[in-house]
Amino acid sequence: MAAFICFLVFTGSGVGTMVQYTHLDRGVVTAKNARLRVSPFDSADTSGVVKNGKMVNLADTYQGYVFVKMTNGTSGWLRNDEVTAVLPKNGNDTTRKALLLSGISGKKGNSKES
Repeated sequence: MAAFICFLVFTGSGVGTMVQYTHLDRGVVTAKNARLRVSPFDSADTSGVVKNGKMVNLADTYQGYVFVKMTNGTSGWLRNDEVTAVLPKNGNDTTRKALLLSGISGKKGNSKES
């Protein structure tokens, strides 16, 4: 019986965490005509340009670059200074610290769908 109660508590807390952090992978491009690169290096070929204000999904980071995915299926690498993470209005300090460690800045804002 105790094991079952522990299982319910553990499962419930996991679901709550998932619901709370469903939009922490969102970002907005802050650079004018940011170069989308095929790999995370300054010398990498450009596969396209992303306009300022475009919402993107933040998928990974590597040495000053962020791998982004867009709703149209396009993906690639942007420099950290070209994209800003968008936090929910109630984003917590732990999340902001994690973003700082990754090199991506984070700003509080609405978590509206784009």
